[in-house]
Amino acid sequence: MARRLVISASEDIGLANPNALLLANAAFDAVMKIGWPEGRIPLAEATVYLATSPKSNSAYEGINSALELVRQTGNLPVPLSFA
Repeated sequence: MARRLVISASEDIGLANPNALLLANAAFDAVMKIGWPEGRIPLAEATVYLATSPKSNSAYEGINSALELVRQTGNLPVPLSFA
């Protein structure tokens, strides 16, 4: 569950709320440190925070587009700087 919260914070919320990833990671760490059943509390808090957070998958879509372009064009040389 904690792993899925970290993924959701990155993939679904992304740059709309960068603190979401920090909070999801903190919940993950808390669960690893304190275990179950107490770990359910930080997981619940993180879940509510992420569920009510604004969403943006622009970074996720951007990296997918960049990877697709590399698949299509292969490794291209770095352009020279003319500055």
